[in-house]
Amino acid sequence: MIPAYVAAASAFALLLHLVLLSKPVKKMWSRILPTSKTDEEPSAFSEEATTVDGFFSEAKAFINRHGGLVIFAYKFARFIGCLVFLALSLATFILEEREEHPVGTNKKSGRKHHKTRPSDGPIPFSRAEWLQFALCMTAAYASVLGLISVTTKPRWSRLVSNHLATLLFTMFAVFAYRDLWPLITFHLHPKDLQEGGLLWAKVVVLFLTSIVFPLASPRQYIPVDSTHPTETPHPEQTSSWLSMLLYTWLDPIVFKAYRVPHLSQEELPPLADHDYSRNLKKKSFPHLDPFSGSRRRHIFFGLMKTYRVEYAVMSMMMILQVVANLASPVGINRLLYYIENKGEGAVVRPWVWISWLFFGPILGSLAWQWYIYMATRTLVRTEAILTQLVFEHALRIRMKAELPDGDKKSGNSTGVSTPDSASVAGSSTAAADESIDSSGDETLQTSSETISTSSAKKGKQKAQDAKEESDSSSKSNSSADNLTGKINNLVTTDLTNITDGRDFLFVVLYIPVQIIACIFFLYQILGWSAFVGLAVMVVLFPVPGYVAKMIQSVQKEKMNMTDARVQTVTETMNVLRMIKLFGWEAKIDKKISEKREVELIWTWKTKILELLNNVVNVDHDGFLLDIYSYYGTKPNCFSGFFVHDK
Repeated sequence: MIPAYVAAASAFALLLHLVLLSKPVKKMWSRILPTSKTDEEPSAFSEEATTVDGFFSEAKAFINRHGGLVIFAYKFARFIGCLVFLALSLATFILEEREEHPVGTNKKSGRKHHKTRPSDGPIPFSRAEWLQFALCMTAAYASVLGLISVTTKPRWSRLVSNHLATLLFTMFAVFAYRDLWPLITFHLHPKDLQEGGLLWAKVVVLFLTSIVFPLASPRQYIPVDSTHPTETPHPEQTSSWLSMLLYTWLDPIVFKAYRVPHLSQEELPPLADHDYSRNLKKKSFPHLDPFSGSRRRHIFFGLMKTYRVEYAVMSMMMILQVVANLASPVGINRLLYYIENKGEGAVVRPWVWISWLFFGPILGSLAWQWYIYMATRTLVRTEAILTQLVFEHALRIRMKAELPDGDKKSGNSTGVSTPDSASVAGSSTAAADESIDSSGDETLQTSSETISTSSAKKGKQKAQDAKEESDSSSKSNSSADNLTGKINNLVTTDLTNITDGRDFLFVVLYIPVQIIACIFFLYQILGWSAFVGLAVMVVLFPVPGYVAKMIQSVQKEKMNMTDARVQTVTETMNVLRMIKLFGWEAKIDKKISEKREVELIWTWKTKILELLNNVVNVDHDGFLLDIYSYYGTKPNCFSGFFVHDK
């Protein structure tokens, strides 16, 4: 009954969607929450009907609106598959009904517990008949969805196709559990085996319509911005999911590059529209830029909100990789257990465990490659977003922010001070005016003393003011000197350090899940010694954290030295002609070399700490657990083999 429940939920969701899109509901909603109209401009991807002449021209235009001939062919094939499955379900229901309620009693058949059809009154359905009837109704609903997907507008076709794919996959999963899972066991049997060939025909049809067609069908190009669609979409946006998993969409460009000596830029695929800078800005700036409406918080949370879908997929790939990595050890363990006990008590056939040795690494490789694909795409987008964010914020910085406060103080003091020559002239003039009634010698002596005293006071005052200005200028320069260097490092080294943290899921998800799974399986084999190994890991856990803290502090000092060096180099390049003119090459070279030497010292410390971090994280747990399994439990010939098979 699970497919019937899924079909009912799908029908309810579609009806609710239709009600919400109806004009009365829209009108009522607009009255409750009045919003500004944002009508999109018509584009090449609008769903307006195009005027064509002739049936074939109209059919061609309709197919093009659905994504092309190949996509429409897969949709139509899925619709045919739904009709075939409906026919098979009806045939099964009719045969089931005849077997449950035959007309009259056939004594020669030897069948028992068969009801005889009475002359009057309805016959109640048995549980098996109700299940077949529900399956027929579900198949009929799937056929209706398939018909809608190939006859309506692209918008409704995409919506209905998602419901149909979910419903078909649910039906295939139910049939796989009822009739395919028992085939790989020793004691179970398919529950619908009495249907005979109809059962396997339905399984094949469901496998094609729910697994093969969705994986092999190309995807329809849907522009990120319908007002600015791409004329030629990137192959990544239209390739099938199977092609995405196997990277076969890269084969044409690889073969083309192999045949020619040089592949020009014009021959490369165009940039996907979801990687355009304007689309990246529109998506990310509301979560990162305070001037675009973002809250003032750590940039990590803004990036996580921007890439919430990507990191959800990466988390699933991490968990899938853990499961795939444990598939081979578990398969070997179960296979050896089967050989050791000569098949007694086995539930699953041994060829299943042998297949795990093959499919486990393949599944792990696919999960890892998809994680790398998502992480690399996130890396490139983050570099573009943060670079644009830094440069736009740099344009908002006023020029006076780069000027130290000492310049303002110097200007004010210069405006009110008096030069020494003016002081001397003023003093001598005053002394000459006062010497009219005095003798000439006394006048000259008094004037000389006045001039020397005034000059000494002014000289001391100027030296003191110059010292104060120098101190204030040095303090202000410490905060404004490296502004250009900081901006350059933000979009280079600091940006690299930020993007290097994209793999934090290894710490918060991959390692905990793997440790829990490994401890669980090791406990099944080694007993309590598995928890001893876990205790050793917990005791040594703070050591990498302490080393990481040291690395962080050293890297902080290293970045400060890098900022100073980059600032010096930038200033040198700005006044390179002046340096050449005055012959300051040796002096500038010495200054840059000194800053570089200090930076190299901190770089050396960083490398030493990174090496120490790698040393303390050496995987010694297998050795410890092997010792505990030997001394702490009864020796088992397969224990150590299972421990080291990772």
